[in-house]
Amino acid sequence: FENLVIADFDTVVPSNLNRQFYFTDQIGMMKTDALAANLLRINPDVNLTMRRERVDERNVREIFGGCDAVIEAFDVPESKALIADAMMNEGIFTVCASGLAGIGNSDDIVIRRVNNRLYVVGDMKKEVSADNPPCAPRVALAAAKQADIVLEYVMTGEVRCGRR
Repeated sequence: FENLVIADFDTVVPSNLNRQFYFTDQIGMMKTDALAANLLRINPDVNLTMRRERVDERNVREIFGGCDAVIEAFDVPESKALIADAMMNEGIFTVCASGLAGIGNSDDIVIRRVNNRLYVVGDMKKEVSADNPPCAPRVALAAAKQADIVLEYVMTGEVRCGRR
């Protein structure tokens, strides 16, 4: 994967460090700037399109409309639904996440096939709250599954996992 589009409007805060790819010296930076610096250290030849804005109904198709696949990693359920609906209408292969909060029960993180262009990874029920914060093990497991689904789709043209 050489061409990535990443959109985020937020800054790195200390609570991100337990589960997101940032470092303490990046606290206060725009997430897009910090992530770009980290990705370019891994692969200086990667082509990054960084969008420092909130994704909404006005711009979602402009931002992701030219993508072959989209991985959703939003925090807010309404934003998750927005990306799923918009990309499904555009016919773009999309993998979303839902229900990653808390700790334990990592076997509950499953892949659900909605249709041949939309997959959802998570337990589909554990929402983030003060008692159920997002923590690295479940978030990282879901992210790995999301990446694996897209990789299988790109490499083979199909996805053989996921239950309906």
